[in-house]
Amino acid sequence: MVKKKGKSKRTSLKDKYKIERRVVQKHRKDRKEAKKNPGKFNNKSKKDPGIPNSWPFKEEMLKEVERAKEKEKQRREEMVERNREFNLKKKGLAGGSMEAFANAAQSANQDFDSSQTTTSSSNPNPNDPLASKTTRQTYMTTLQHTISQSSIVLHVLDARDPLSFLSSYVVNQTLKDPTKKLILVLNKSDLVPKSVLQSWLTYLRRRHPTIPLSCKRGPPTSLLELLKNYSRTKDSGKLSQVVGLVGYPNVGKSSIINSLAHKSKPCGTSPIAGFTKACQEVVLDKKLTLIDSPGVILDSVSNSVLLRNCVSGSEISDPITVVSHLISKCSPENLMSVYGIPDFRVSKNPTETFCSLVGRLKGKVGKGGVPDKIESARGIIKDWNEGVIKFYAEPPEEDLGGEVKIVDVAGEEFDWKKMDEGGGGEMDVEDCVGMRGGEMGGDLEEFEEEEEDMEEEEEEEEEEESMEVEKVQKAGKKFSRKELEEAEDFF
Repeated sequence: MVKKKGKSKRTSLKDKYKIERRVVQKHRKDRKEAKKNPGKFNNKSKKDPGIPNSWPFKEEMLKEVERAKEKEKQRREEMVERNREFNLKKKGLAGGSMEAFANAAQSANQDFDSSQTTTSSSNPNPNDPLASKTTRQTYMTTLQHTISQSSIVLHVLDARDPLSFLSSYVVNQTLKDPTKKLILVLNKSDLVPKSVLQSWLTYLRRRHPTIPLSCKRGPPTSLLELLKNYSRTKDSGKLSQVVGLVGYPNVGKSSIINSLAHKSKPCGTSPIAGFTKACQEVVLDKKLTLIDSPGVILDSVSNSVLLRNCVSGSEISDPITVVSHLISKCSPENLMSVYGIPDFRVSKNPTETFCSLVGRLKGKVGKGGVPDKIESARGIIKDWNEGVIKFYAEPPEEDLGGEVKIVDVAGEEFDWKKMDEGGGGEMDVEDCVGMRGGEMGGDLEEFEEEEEDMEEEEEEEEEEESMEVEKVQKAGKKFSRKELEEAEDFF
């Protein structure tokens, strides 16, 4: 077989000289680098040559080195054995018998159980009565601190059911000090009809100064004027006031502070109850300081409390019982219209039937097409908290007895003695608050005037739009589709 001819090493002179130039450039570059960094290219460690053969005691030295290595190895083995025995003694397995192993396993299981118990106690269940009591006591200190530091206490209530959110503890703690002022704020007043809101204002103002509020309508100017009115003194001076906002979780305390602070919004808000964990001071101006306090559940965990958006629906252990209480508060016709379901009152257990119908409607179905009543009940509670289910309570009927006292001087400094002597009449509350010209009673009228202004603006816009359409029709000009779409966007 003929030997395969190898590849020729012949190259062109062009490539040959190019390679030589590159080699020269590389050597030049290396020399420059060596001058800049002398130790960079001479860092090769020299190999240990060992003991030279010409050394007269070479054999004795080698034996001594070997003995030192053996001694170091033995020392390490002894250290490992010593550590092993120490660990066995610590675990109670020094004997190494099966009985010792069994005892050690039993003690390890006991330690694990105790650690699990400790972990569960450190993370209390919100529905556990003992855990909720401990949590309530923890936040009670914060509530007392807020009331003690405040000269004006704003007790924020939900306008849909104010009496459920009114705490006698907050009222009593505030009125203990005659220098403190208490104001009831009916937040979320846009969710209640005007007639019902006016009835609640009439009912509550016989007891304490009350003002309606809706953060969606913009800055609460009436509340701000009321706070500034409290800051006035007899000699036309001003006092710095500390205003503390207290109430149940998720009634809108942080939202009120953000509305008063306009664009800054210093307080974080969340639809989840318990978002505010600690007090936060917000300086509104030189004379007003606001304190945002965390919400506190002041009474026991009952079905009525669970319907105040104080506890998340996923944390309720028995949501069907809570839904039963919800049905007793609402009209069945309203529930049937909200969910579009048939009458559930004809069955023996209306609550479970209602949960089953809503669960089938929302797709909360388990195996075999059976509705999941627990998850359905939690969804109903969530709809209640988010306002999907419309609800508002009527004020209780009471005897309208009392005296009407007309004060000669308007706008004087707030005095609790006058309120105690007034006999509970509506005029006494307004005079004690120090409002001028029925300012307190005019809060609801401001809401009505705002709505009338909005309706007038809408009517004017409709008239302008109709006039523009008539002009176009008279002109008789044909417009393209793009121009018509732009005109629709403009109007």
